[in-house]
Amino acid sequence: MTNEAGSSVLPSAVPIILFALLLFVLLALAGVILLSLALRYRAGTARRQARRWVASLNVWMTSFSAVFFLSFTLLLSFWVGSAFGFALIGMCFGGILGLLGLAMTRWESRDEGLFYTPSRWLAFLIVLAIAARFVYGWWRATHSGSSVSAPGGQH
Repeated sequence: MTNEAGSSVLPSAVPIILFALLLFVLLALAGVILLSLALRYRAGTARRQARRWVASLNVWMTSFSAVFFLSFTLLLSFWVGSAFGFALIGMCFGGILGLLGLAMTRWESRDEGLFYTPSRWLAFLIVLAIAARFVYGWWRATHSGSSVSAPGGQH
């Protein structure tokens, strides 16, 4: 349908289709993220069999990683003075959280072997921390331009 000048009277439907497609993609992304968090919680609370070689490998690899991490933060502390201190504080909190998780784990000794079930509360807190970090990253990315100061110190 055209008017006398030859232009279309009906507005284009392309912006509506693009908006609907963008909304669908955002809802699908939110659904995938929520499903991922739910599956992470489910996997984090599942009953598993304890294997000695896995525990030994975990202790050795974590120790190896911690030594390298602290070595590099010690080297980095020549340029960033507080790096080593914050690395030690973070490792202490991580160690306390790990011991708390070990204490809250339910252990079962059966004929088939030793089984463990991690704490649901601790798994929920970890999933909540992951979700909070994701939301903070999104918020930070969408609000990054508002706190940037102009040259000369003026806002």
